[in-house]
Amino acid sequence: MTLEVEVVPFAGHLSRADFDCGNKELNEWLHTTASQHQKRGVSRTFLAIPMKGSLYAWHQERFEDIEDTTVLGYFSLSSAQVMNSELPPAGSKLPRNVPVVRMGRLAVHQRLKGRGFGTMLLMEAIARAAQVSEAIGVTGLFVDAKEDAAPFYQKFGFQPAASNPLKLWLPMASITELLKT
Repeated sequence: MTLEVEVVPFAGHLSRADFDCGNKELNEWLHTTASQHQKRGVSRTFLAIPMKGSLYAWHQERFEDIEDTTVLGYFSLSSAQVMNSELPPAGSKLPRNVPVVRMGRLAVHQRLKGRGFGTMLLMEAIARAAQVSEAIGVTGLFVDAKEDAAPFYQKFGFQPAASNPLKLWLPMASITELLKT
């Protein structure tokens, strides 16, 4: 059976208390900071929850404690400006201050790791960056990756900056190509 998920904008009624991705910093950010950032317009957080009507499939897969308000993963996006020196060589010809969409956080509940949920969330974030680019000028999606997560992003075409291999950028041209597939 397929475990179906939908990605929705942050809402306070969704159950974040039991979310555990295995990283204390990412857990605490969701539990304590996401709501504040949402209210203040600092960032927008998007939550993966079970698709309505799919709880039977979740329970069949031994996730009996999953409810339709359970947060399974999340990512956050904000507008940002980075120096062109923080971009890979492909971005060096851009203006000094480069507008980007920044993905500040991406996390999947540790019980669901290895099931493709991280990829699904990343593709959703990439699609939202593409939507933003239709309304305002942005050059791509920018991530300050954790060391163990950098290879994951690079599989999707994120390019490391020469000065810091954990600063990763996915140009809009690459986003357009990714979304065609």
